[in-house]
Amino acid sequence: MSDIETPDVQSRWQGAPSSPQGALDRIRRFGPSFTLAFFQNSPDSVSLLSAGGVIEYMNPNGLAILGFDRSDEIAGLSWSTLWPVETQTKVLAALSQAKSGVPARYESTLGYLNAPETRCAITLSPLMAPDGHVDALLAVVRSQ
Repeated sequence: MSDIETPDVQSRWQGAPSSPQGALDRIRRFGPSFTLAFFQNSPDSVSLLSAGGVIEYMNPNGLAILGFDRSDEIAGLSWSTLWPVETQTKVLAALSQAKSGVPARYESTLGYLNAPETRCAITLSPLMAPDGHVDALLAVVRSQ
């Protein structure tokens, strides 16, 4: 018999959270292991950027989209260099908005040298430090 329980419609898994808040609390308890699993396994390109928009880390799927093998090959580049010149105003405005603490969204094709022509929806989310300032940005790129 499998170690995975298959609940029927009439029952709940034992110990499973019964509310969205309970589920969020459970995720928080996982801490760094949840964060790492999310980054590594997301089907989207997920990157950690400095508050100034410099790439610090990119997950394996993001690297594959851009044609890289390792995160250290792209770390240190400005986020804006990934996008075509004609969308730079939009990219820089989104970075500025996210740095101010407000999530930003835009659409573009990838423009980086190794990247194939791919239409993308991009979300930049501020990551707040305990004192309330924007410490970093989370960039999620979804191919359309």
